[in-house]
Amino acid sequence: MRILGVGADLCDIRRLERELTAPQRGFVDAVFTGTEIAVCRADRSPSRRFAEHFAAKEAVLKALAFADGRGTFWREVEIVHDGNGKAEARLRGRLGMLAEDHAAGRIHLSLAAAGHHALAVAMIEERGGPAPRPDTNHTGD
Repeated sequence: MRILGVGADLCDIRRLERELTAPQRGFVDAVFTGTEIAVCRADRSPSRRFAEHFAAKEAVLKALAFADGRGTFWREVEIVHDGNGKAEARLRGRLGMLAEDHAAGRIHLSLAAAGHHALAVAMIEERGGPAPRPDTNHTGD
């Protein structure tokens, strides 16, 4: 397995609380998909969930170093959860095509929250490719 990129982000949950209570909803609508908004608002701690999703999007975009102009791709990274609650990232639109062109494969995602902060770490594997070869040049010194 070859790693294409690793990204991490730390998000202040209080900052997201301010965005959620702002009179205009521009930030939320610009950054999150309808599915993400519904999932986050249904959580017992919506601001924490929004902060985790925001940090996850940032981490994925940092790991995708080839994605210049990160802010233009917010809604093209969608954070979803499987039946066990494990977070996954789905890439769509132009970002999905860029990832395909760069042989991006599985995206590993880990989320955590404590106190006033949410943390996300993303690791992206290269799609396909040969398995790593053992080192046959080792001389045993």
